[in-house]
Amino acid sequence: MDLRGSVDLLGLLRRSSRSGATNVNLGSGFFLLAWQPNQSAKVHRWLEHHLWSAYMCDYSLHAVANRPAEVAETLVTTKFRCSGTRGFASPTDSDVAVCLRPGTEIAFEKEAQTGGLIFRKNIGDRLARFRQINLDKPAQHHDALEFSNGAIVLVTNLASGQRAKVLQLPAKPMRDAPPSLARAAAERAQAGLR
Repeated sequence: MDLRGSVDLLGLLRRSSRSGATNVNLGSGFFLLAWQPNQSAKVHRWLEHHLWSAYMCDYSLHAVANRPAEVAETLVTTKFRCSGTRGFASPTDSDVAVCLRPGTEIAFEKEAQTGGLIFRKNIGDRLARFRQINLDKPAQHHDALEFSNGAIVLVTNLASGQRAKVLQLPAKPMRDAPPSLARAAAERAQAGLR
């Protein structure tokens, strides 16, 4: 199985924990995960923290197919059927969650709103930067938007149907760049210092 798809890995591990081991394809090959029944919770916590965080939007979207956001892409806030939580999706494919990296800047078409049971509440702003909050609390939503007026709103609390455009993605650190690009940047920086 591929972690980047819509597979519920933790659910698979729970179902297969009765047998004591399972094979998991992490994209680069198969790994055998073996444990004793009393070790199951430790393995689940480790997988949730170390593997899911690299590929998922929020913990509650583990059963939803997802992909990363692109610059200038229009997104719509959506309530996903299989999870009951809200997040961003493409207007043309509401079944695939579009994940934002921390630091991504977006602009809503109109003032953003939170959704209540009966009424919507205006946030009073259109521009926001994506961030994650409460990372020390694993069983809570982490995906949030920090608006330019200072308001911080969980993405799952946004009203459904709002459109937003991705303005800017966060810069990748130079250590993630290919070696030739990192070397060229270092040479340019040294030439500028001389």
